[in-house]
Amino acid sequence: MNGLVLSLGGAPESWHVVEGFEGWFHPLKPVPVEEPGFPSLEQAQAADADEGCPLRLVNAPRKRLDQSVEEVRALRAGVLKAADGSAAPPEQIRAELEAAGLKDRKR
Repeated sequence: MNGLVLSLGGAPESWHVVEGFEGWFHPLKPVPVEEPGFPSLEQAQAADADEGCPLRLVNAPRKRLDQSVEEVRALRAGVLKAADGSAAPPEQIRAELEAAGLKDRKR
């Protein structure tokens, strides 16, 4: 099965948002393509072909993809809870929360 992984050198082994793509991505945990909440196969192939994009298309067992889907669902639920009812997509909320956290750390 097709999956996407984050291939950004030095990235921590955690979930990341990639601008321009729906969902979260992990360097060790592939996420599926062609499923709701994840990129299409066409988007995944284009990302894989673009050397400037930190996503790579990989083959992964269905069980591994399903485990990633469950983790991303839990992550989305946590972000929505932290956003306290915001109508924005979870990925946008997470990016905003992370940016706010980084600003606070710089003070």
